[in-house]
Amino acid sequence: MIFRKYHIVVFKDRQGQCRKLQLRGWLPITIGLVLTAMLGVNVYLFKYYREFNTVERSLNISEKTVQDQNIQLLSLHQKLQGLEKDLTRVSEFDARLRDMISLKAPKDEARPTAVGGSPEPDFAKNYLPFHRQELLARKLNAFLAQLASDAKMEKARQEELFQMVKSNQGVLEAVPSMLPANGWVSSGFGPRLSQFTGKEEEHLGVDISCLAGTPVLAPAPGRAIFAGWDDSFGWTVIISHGFGLTTRYSHMKNAAVKIKVGQMVGRGEQIGEVGSTGRTTGPHLHYEVRLSGVPVNPMRYIIG
Repeated sequence: MIFRKYHIVVFKDRQGQCRKLQLRGWLPITIGLVLTAMLGVNVYLFKYYREFNTVERSLNISEKTVQDQNIQLLSLHQKLQGLEKDLTRVSEFDARLRDMISLKAPKDEARPTAVGGSPEPDFAKNYLPFHRQELLARKLNAFLAQLASDAKMEKARQEELFQMVKSNQGVLEAVPSMLPANGWVSSGFGPRLSQFTGKEEEHLGVDISCLAGTPVLAPAPGRAIFAGWDDSFGWTVIISHGFGLTTRYSHMKNAAVKIKVGQMVGRGEQIGEVGSTGRTTGPHLHYEVRLSGVPVNPMRYIIG
């Protein structure tokens, strides 16, 4: 049947003519199979196209979600770095304030540890690979845990410090916590080479360089116990602030000394002007702080 020949006769109307077509038996079957295969392929391709569109939409949504997460992670990382810096500043202020009022930090408490650190260069971009996202998330979680622990310890230290300051309000008020003149420290506390002899000497205070005539202010309330001439330091004022604290101001102008011995002064009150009297190379203020007569670094008391 498949290999038989079939004839199709086509007659033309009113002309008496006909056309004969000869077909093999297998030809219609082949055409049917080809059409069926083509239909099947089209159905498969259409189904694949729909699945591809679905996957593409899901991929676009996932990429957008990942980008949003990248931005949030980077923003959180930057905020946590800011928190770490703030906590470090609070700890430094705590240590300085304890030093000012001679309150030592507990030995069994460690200072806040610097965790987190700076992100790698790739972290500064708007895209993070998945393994870097996981690594950053782990670091952030560890940092948060450490930060929470440090915050609790810092809170306990601050409460202790508050109680100490509250019970020693007079001590805190007597602390010379500001520089007495508006200038810059040109020579610090400790050993230095003498500009006169070229040899090493112990500098018992700090030199604040500024223009002649710059006002000299009392950094804390107290009583003047000396106001006069010193052969080495020129016109000098010494103020006692109580609790063993005294401050010394030297090389001032003679006519600009504003206080006398026994006079009480308040914080920020002018006591004189910067000059260049005594043994000096130019206008500046020599400033000393002594605790029970022992010279100490004035910068340890400066808060701002």
